[in-house]
Amino acid sequence: MPNFQVVVLSFNHPDITTQAVSSALHFTGNVILVHNGSILENREKLMRAFPQIEHISMEENKGYSGGANVALKAGFLKSPWVLFLTNDCTIEKFPDATPSRGLWGAHVMWRNSDKTDNYGGRFFPSQGKLVHCKSAQEFQTMAGRKYIPGSAFLLDRKSFEEVGEFDESLETFWEDVDWSMRAAEKNILLNVSDDFVVRHGGGKTTKKKAHYTRYLFPRNRARVSRKYCRNWLERLRLEMSLFSRRS
Repeated sequence: MPNFQVVVLSFNHPDITTQAVSSALHFTGNVILVHNGSILENREKLMRAFPQIEHISMEENKGYSGGANVALKAGFLKSPWVLFLTNDCTIEKFPDATPSRGLWGAHVMWRNSDKTDNYGGRFFPSQGKLVHCKSAQEFQTMAGRKYIPGSAFLLDRKSFEEVGEFDESLETFWEDVDWSMRAAEKNILLNVSDDFVVRHGGGKTTKKKAHYTRYLFPRNRARVSRKYCRNWLERLRLEMSLFSRRS
């Protein structure tokens, strides 16, 4: 089994975080848990539950982007490969070999079902639209630009250093799309693996919270989509699409 360093990003929700960490420990002892602004009570509960792993406490929640940057940099101090997981995911199948260099997405299953949530996704800047792929073949052949969702992925140190950190000004939402686009611009491989399977609980941290759903998501949709429109016609189509969504 390859020597991946697993990093789990957590913001409160100690019960689901326990499931995420336990699923990783089933395969490896190389686990770092990053507490991204979690309250002291929740941090201490998890530290007592998992004294055998490394804990990193961030006093302030810095959004997904800031927390992921801390987690990845800590992971790459330990290993040239990091397996990144948000705390609403559990690992079902651990990769049995080190993949080719690049950013690799998991086969993500939906909660406690046999339903596929995604094999990566595609981005359509002129529509401000994301589509989840439902098979590895679809990921390779579907129109649009490839992106790897940020809930679970594999990444090597050299690619991270070449592309740079997640954009912390985005805080949460669409930062994975932006990073994937920047990686593609540097010819970094984006792919998905059937050897890496996780189950995703569905965004427990952000669900039904207005700051995330009504502010950050639409703001970042517009910001990232505008950044990657290739010409004025795509930009015009995007602005029309964004206007129709506000109407």
